[in-house]
Amino acid sequence: MEELNSDEYKKIKLISQGTYGCVFKKGLTCDGMVDQTNTISKIQEKNETSENEVKMGKRIMEIPNYQEHFAPIIESCEVDISKIESAEINKCNFIKSYKNKDQPLTFHMNKIEYVGNKHLSNYFLALLENKQNVEKFSGEFMNIFLEISNKYRILNEEHNIIHMDVKTNNIMINEKKNPIIIDFGLSFDKKELLENKTNLELIFFADEPHYAYWCFDIYVINFAIETILLDPKTNEIKDLPVNLEQLKECTDIYFEKNIGLDKLLTVQEKNTMKQSHFNYLKKLCNLDNETQVNTVMWKQTINKLIENSVTWDMYGLCICYLEFFNNLKLKECEEKVEYLCSFKNIVKTNIMKTPDERGNSIQIIETINEEMHQVSKKEHKKIKTILSGFFKNPINFTERRQTVKASIEKLNESSKNLQNQKDSNRK
Repeated sequence: MEELNSDEYKKIKLISQGTYGCVFKKGLTCDGMVDQTNTISKIQEKNETSENEVKMGKRIMEIPNYQEHFAPIIESCEVDISKIESAEINKCNFIKSYKNKDQPLTFHMNKIEYVGNKHLSNYFLALLENKQNVEKFSGEFMNIFLEISNKYRILNEEHNIIHMDVKTNNIMINEKKNPIIIDFGLSFDKKELLENKTNLELIFFADEPHYAYWCFDIYVINFAIETILLDPKTNEIKDLPVNLEQLKECTDIYFEKNIGLDKLLTVQEKNTMKQSHFNYLKKLCNLDNETQVNTVMWKQTINKLIENSVTWDMYGLCICYLEFFNNLKLKECEEKVEYLCSFKNIVKTNIMKTPDERGNSIQIIETINEEMHQVSKKEHKKIKTILSGFFKNPINFTERRQTVKASIEKLNESSKNLQNQKDSNRK
């Protein structure tokens, strides 16, 4: 393969990197040349996550007008970068480690449509820092929530696909101010999973109670597989009866360690939620009556929990928005504006519901439309006045920026821990 000329390789820009590999724009073609289309390229090792993202990308591209909602992998191949001398490529730590070990420089390359560089947190922060746009905030804050919810309706309800990786930097806002969902490496088809066409251990890989965006039922499944059912020698999942001590242990761990609930709920709210979820588990597993003989097995319980997986992505989105109320310093505003207070209550209430009561995308959209559509012009004017004064305060300006930055850093660290645990568990 010929080396790229200097004018060509200068067009390549590293836009992000992590333990998984690196993302470049302009991207690369499968023959290692600079891609002239409006795409990005993920260069990484071939692993379960990247293979799953390719598989889910093919499914998502079958959805009519998918480009308006999602940015899946549109092309995948092996690419040899050994002859590419690019300063930007050399910044990639993942690639540098291969060069230092004198290992082959052939990697898995996934091409994705470029949808901009503003994820949800950055978009809202930028909106609030622009004096001309600050008055638009309250309307866009809720409208974007509804738009994202509708995209999850398409994904979850119409196509049985569960994203499983909802977080603020996996929701981009493009030039048309349209939210686009990205990163489908952890996604799965609910129907295939329930029909045993997908291995459970490929989806549920991390006994990670800290992760804010995964609801209780996801943790219960991970706990059962990683600590009870998975045979480390054969990597196969056996089946065992459920007992009360196991249910109590996983409930205690989750509600003690989950950083989302710890930060976003009061102690009383968290204790109430913990008790209701423990009671839900006992009833689900036929352990709510001590006189009964339990015959419920773990795989049966896991399948019952997966039945509610159409609510998992919306739980993650509700966590994202409840974090926004904290990180964007909305407390003062919500206390004065009934509109924002009501919206926050809908989001928090859904988070606290048990899996069988938690709302899916359709139900949450209906709830918001029913409770929020009758906001008067007077209320809208009041919102704008309060927001304008509050967000132009330089102290609030600095605090918001610092808090959002810290939140993004913590989110990236949590995501890295998840991937590291998946890699270590499957070696």
